[in-house]
Amino acid sequence: MEKKIDEKLKDLLNSRKQKKVEEKIVKGKNNFLIKNINEDVFKLTLDNEVNDFLKEKSLEVLNLQAQTSLTLGKIFTEVELKLSGNRYTGCYVKWLELNGYNKMTALRHRNRYKLYSLCSNDFSKETIAKLAYAKIDKICKTPNPKEIIENLEKDNSIDYLEEIFSEKKAIILEDNDILNYDINNFVNHFPKKENFNKLPLEKQKMVVNLLKKIDKIFKEI
Repeated sequence: MEKKIDEKLKDLLNSRKQKKVEEKIVKGKNNFLIKNINEDVFKLTLDNEVNDFLKEKSLEVLNLQAQTSLTLGKIFTEVELKLSGNRYTGCYVKWLELNGYNKMTALRHRNRYKLYSLCSNDFSKETIAKLAYAKIDKICKTPNPKEIIENLEKDNSIDYLEEIFSEKKAIILEDNDILNYDINNFVNHFPKKENFNKLPLEKQKMVVNLLKKIDKIFKEI
C-alpha cells in the first residue's frame, strides 16, 4: 500500500516537473528573436509531424546563434571601447586571442550588434538577427547604415535589402537623359499580366515593390 502511494507521489512530482519544463520552453519560444522561417526548406520527409519537429529545432538553433552573436557583439564592443586609445595599443587583439577569437570574427559580431542597436521594431530586429554575416558587412560598409535600417522599417519588406545586395550597378542618369526619356514608351511596353505571372515569386515581389515606390512618388505631386 505504502509503495503504491510512493509511486503515485513520484508520478505526481515527475508530472509537475515536466509541466514546468514545458512552460519554460513555451516561455522561451515567446522570447525568440527569430519567429519566422522558410517552411518549404524543411519538407525533408513525407511525415509532416517530423518536418514540423525539424523546423522547430531549427528555430531553436537559429535563435541560439543569433542571441549568442548579439551578446558577443555587445561584449566585444564594450571591451574595444574600453581599450581604445594609444595607451592600450594591441591589447584588444591579445584579449580576443586569449578568449579564442580573432579580430575579424569579433568584428562580424560587433557589426551585427551595431545594426541591431539601430533597429526600433520587431521586423527589423528579426531581419538583422538572422541576416548572413556577408550581408551585415555590406550594410556596415555603406555611407549611412542607419538610413538603411530606417528605410527597411518603412518598407517593412526584405525586398529593400535585396536591392542593396544586388550585384548590378546602379544606372547613372544625366539631366539630358531625363529630358529625352519617353515615359509613354515605357508604359506602352509594360509587360502583360501573363508574362508577369511567369516570373519567379521573388522577382514578382521585386516588381510589385518597385511599382509601389513609383506610385508613392507620383502621389507626392
